Amino acid sequence: MVAKTMRTRKSPTSSGPSFGTVVKYSFASGLGFMGSIVVYMFIGMLFLIPGIYLIMKEKKKPKEEKSQAALIGGVVLVAIGCAIGLGMGASFLGEGIGQLAE
Repeated sequence: MVAKTMRTRKSPTSSGPSFGTVVKYSFASGLGFMGSIVVYMFIGMLFLIPGIYLIMKEKKKPKEEKSQAALIGGVVLVAIGCAIGLGMGASFLGEGIGQLAE
């Protein structure tokens, strides 16, 4: 009985997936990973752009006319966009926080 099972077993070289299958799955997983990064960056930009607009608008105003509420709202939007957008726009976050300190 043992000899019969030894004869029907596959050889070690033919076991496992073929090279084409490995390449196909690797390509699909890499494409999915890159696609998810693009989606996260796009969603982050939806928060980042209005936040940058608010910060830049308040930056151009004289010190007496600056609205702290608009500046805080801009910093919050940039922080959310930076967190979702994988760090994109971190320099604007620092600039907005610096504007709050003035």
